[in-house]
Amino acid sequence: MNKIREAMDRLAINKGVKPQPIPILKDRKHVLYLIEGFHGAAPVHFTIQNLGSNARAGIMSRLAMLEFDLFTTEEINLKLSESWMLWNQINPLDTQARLILENPTVIWVPVQPQIPEGIVASFSSAEHLLSFFAIHSKFDFMSVPSFPRSNRIYKSATGVVLSSEGITPIPPPPSASSPSTVQAVGFDLSGFLDASEVIEAYWRAISWRRQAKVIPTLIDKFVYLWVSMESTFPRKKEWHKSKRIRDNVCMLWGKFPTDIMNNLDSKYKTDIIAQETKIDELGALIVRTYQQFRSNILHYGELDAEINPALTTDIITAIEAFRDVNLRCCWLLEYSIKEKGIDDLRAVWEPLNVLEFVCTSADKNPEFLRHVPFDDPNLRLSTNLLSFI
Repeated sequence: MNKIREAMDRLAINKGVKPQPIPILKDRKHVLYLIEGFHGAAPVHFTIQNLGSNARAGIMSRLAMLEFDLFTTEEINLKLSESWMLWNQINPLDTQARLILENPTVIWVPVQPQIPEGIVASFSSAEHLLSFFAIHSKFDFMSVPSFPRSNRIYKSATGVVLSSEGITPIPPPPSASSPSTVQAVGFDLSGFLDASEVIEAYWRAISWRRQAKVIPTLIDKFVYLWVSMESTFPRKKEWHKSKRIRDNVCMLWGKFPTDIMNNLDSKYKTDIIAQETKIDELGALIVRTYQQFRSNILHYGELDAEINPALTTDIITAIEAFRDVNLRCCWLLEYSIKEKGIDDLRAVWEPLNVLEFVCTSADKNPEFLRHVPFDDPNLRLSTNLLSFI
């Protein structure tokens, strides 16, 4: 094992290079992201600057191998340590908790002044460099250099911003919720522990949904939500075709076959008819846009939406809306298990069972039939995602 480690250390990229001088010009900013995850020795110096004019410039290096004309290594390291503490919810002013990083590895990315999303784009550039390093380095395969802490939605990570005005630690984005708002709730799981097709599908679906909430990558969130939705359908191939998926989604918002709609109670029918156009748009969007987007990811390894800032908002919007679709699929299975004792997924998706679920839900919450994803104009997709697909 020692020989392997020694060999890995000897293969560190470009060992012995001279420090890279980097001038800090007026009105120009630079970002340094903190990097960890090396199984062996971290690189002394690794760059993709010479890959052509279209490459995203950047250097992965030990901090000591970068020389900034306005700041010392110690000053930068102090601010990097502050950023690390902030992302780990440690007060930098707490002298007892104070720490200084030891010869950290960083990614340097210049912020392009002509790009409006400057610092956001620098995050994507850093990710490019990490991916390029992963495939071209001579380190063992288990080395996975990454940000110690990051938020893919805000395109932010542990690090500092350098400018002629000084060094600014990058703080974590504001949290959407606080631990103080979490309440303990008791759940009765009896009835969910038996072995049946519906119960097993329910556990699969909510497990994928939970993973979608946890994973930071936007594209993975979308894929996991889609898998969670399809986990609620029977495993026969015909249930996963576009028309069947569209019909299932539309039923969850009250759009049923004509014979059922004709006999529907007016108190439900009024709301459904008022939203009919939006429900049809949602169903078409699922199979025309989202299903194609999902296919591009899984079959062609599409990643452009992750690294193209122009598409980021659309992807977030798609996730926000699609999680409502996924949630109703999970609720339908839960209703079918608790209230009906159904053990066959085909019976779960029978229109009359879905109708009972929709009416019961509308009785409990009058807004159930009045809210359709993209009902808010601000949540409608722009042409970015559609042209991307």
